[in-house]
Amino acid sequence: KEALYVPLEAVSSEGGVPFVYKQAAGRVSKQEVATGAMNDDEVIVLKGLAVDDRVLLTPPEDRDKLPLVRLPGSTAGTKPAGGDTALGPRAIPPAAPAAAPPKKKG
Repeated sequence: KEALYVPLEAVSSEGGVPFVYKQAAGRVSKQEVATGAMNDDEVIVLKGLAVDDRVLLTPPEDRDKLPLVRLPGSTAGTKPAGGDTALGPRAIPPAAPAAAPPKKKG
């Protein structure tokens, strides 16, 4: 009934690991997220963000220097046993500048 969601352009992927650039206290971190259902504009974030977190809609200039903060127990980006070649989470390239807070539906 309730869902935390962000604009599609806020979510990127690296090595099959979905992440957002999260802004807090004037700093930006590269935070892994677990995503759920999506439509043409938004994607549900199941883990990795809280209601009051803010995400960037475009990568920061120093994006290559930011380490990826992984979710505890995450296996995203690892190859499944048995040689399965199924694709991982969909990569969504950043598009628009600015920062937007996640929205809560419900």
